[in-house]
Amino acid sequence: MSCASSTEKVARPPSVRVSPFSPRVCITIAVDDSENETGASLAGGARVYQFQYDLGPRQALSVPDQLAYQDTPFTFELPAETFLDPVYGDELALGVMLADGSPLPAGGWLSFDPLAGRFSGTPTPGERRSYELVLYADNPLGTRTLSNAFRVDVVLPPDADCAEAYALWVTGQFAPEVLADAGLEASVWGMQANPDGDPYCNLLEMLFGTSATEATPTQSTVRKLAGSQLLVSFPLSDAFPEDCVKVEWSSDLQEWSTEGVSMSFEGAGPGMRQVSALVAPPGEHPRLFVRIGTTESGGVPDFQVLYDAWTPTHFPPGVINDPGLEATRWGMAADPDGDRLCNAVEMLFGTSPVVWNPRPAAFEPRPGGGGTLDFPVADGFPEEFVHVEWSTDLRVWSRDAVSLSYAPGGGGTRQASALVSPAGGPPRLFVRIVPGP
Repeated sequence: MSCASSTEKVARPPSVRVSPFSPRVCITIAVDDSENETGASLAGGARVYQFQYDLGPRQALSVPDQLAYQDTPFTFELPAETFLDPVYGDELALGVMLADGSPLPAGGWLSFDPLAGRFSGTPTPGERRSYELVLYADNPLGTRTLSNAFRVDVVLPPDADCAEAYALWVTGQFAPEVLADAGLEASVWGMQANPDGDPYCNLLEMLFGTSATEATPTQSTVRKLAGSQLLVSFPLSDAFPEDCVKVEWSSDLQEWSTEGVSMSFEGAGPGMRQVSALVAPPGEHPRLFVRIGTTESGGVPDFQVLYDAWTPTHFPPGVINDPGLEATRWGMAADPDGDRLCNAVEMLFGTSPVVWNPRPAAFEPRPGGGGTLDFPVADGFPEEFVHVEWSTDLRVWSRDAVSLSYAPGGGGTRQASALVSPAGGPPRLFVRIVPGP
């Protein structure tokens, strides 16, 4: 832009200094021209130029994740200070989109009022989707800034029962066609199923806020206190009703109790709480086991917690506290005595992980295919953690067509008998014993 035509004589200031922190600056330029009529008509006048700096809007406050309860009106209003612009402070236009850049679905339960900066809506059983969102703010010059991505998750009310909460949670973990297949309940989408093969069944994955289809590292910790007291700590998802959580203890893995257990809940991050359970049973107990469960299921043992309680009876603290020895000494898959029975199987059999043991399992083939596998199970070892699988190629394993029965044994064990009868009577059959969920 030129300040004057080529024929004008303009008296310019020797220098013009503009601070970059001054959003709007007016510069007055005097005009003195007596050599032409056009310029003469402007003599003694001035031209005013206004320069505006676009410093752009910016996010000043992070938008936190939100929880909406099914069948309950939801409202969330943005603080006025969420976005700031040093030039156009109150002239920003707000909007929202999904985290992938697509617009907020018009048919969904959630709506956004950009003038008020307010989210509102009521999730229902038929429309209860959760959202991952991003806000944006535009100033009058069209400069845009984006917020952090945040979630609006739909959960059941705190007083909902566990079955209702699970029915909501499982829809976000598995495809509709999987959930519609009743044959996959036991192995994939049911509460007790463990499709990712980690130490946690689906119900505990929901409780911990972890994925049902991705292996999860240990979530709970157990610390021994004075006497027979233990402190159990674990994360709790906001999707899991607090009233459904319980921690139980046992001295023999047969009788379980909540007596002397007190739990406290604290915020631990978006969508999560941290649970601390003080287990202080009456009397003295040389061995103490704990499990995390639900009021509805009667208690779902945490296999990792059971194993963590078993290891101190076979390995000294100096070994257990050394992470470098997990793979070879004290871990579930370790075999420190070289008898080809990993520690988790030694726990199931009731044998010692540091003393070589002859294999206590025996398989008897049956005419026409299949057979019977007999093996000991330690008294108190939960039967829901005893599994027998079969394969014809050592690659794909199945628990179908397997029935387990138990008979009294001796020496602290009972005798398990697994009838393996796959259809078709395959010519080759491999079987294995799998402890865990």
